[in-house]
Amino acid sequence: MTLEPPKFRPHGASEFEVRGQVLVLTSQGPFNAEHIQSLAPRFREYGAALQQTGPWATINVVTKSVLSTPEGIEMLRRSAQWTHDHLGRVAAAYVVAREVEGRLIMLPEIRRSCDGIMPIEFFEQFEPAEAWALARISEAVRGS
Repeated sequence: MTLEPPKFRPHGASEFEVRGQVLVLTSQGPFNAEHIQSLAPRFREYGAALQQTGPWATINVVTKSVLSTPEGIEMLRRSAQWTHDHLGRVAAAYVVAREVEGRLIMLPEIRRSCDGIMPIEFFEQFEPAEAWALARISEAVRGS
């Protein structure tokens, strides 16, 4: 994925953790495209390692705010397409509690970032998100 140099300082924070074939991000918004772009090298590194053992999924646990710029949403879409096509990612889950700022506004936008690429679903708690992600991985394994 070719990325343009950042125009602004990144807004947002994300940490990565691998749990089996699930890459868990714990993120605090609001976000902009530069933050999402700044995650690309680590995302590629983790994705390439996960791909070695089969299909994988992400769970992004978002706190504080899920607000993002339109450019940020476009960067999510580009990332979804690239990681699906080149690294074997098969699904994306988001955990966004009711109190997270921008939830009602942004969830439809984030859903569109995966339209036609891979399944995406939203949850208020981690456990159902993990079960859903693992089920998508199992489906992908059976389908291959």
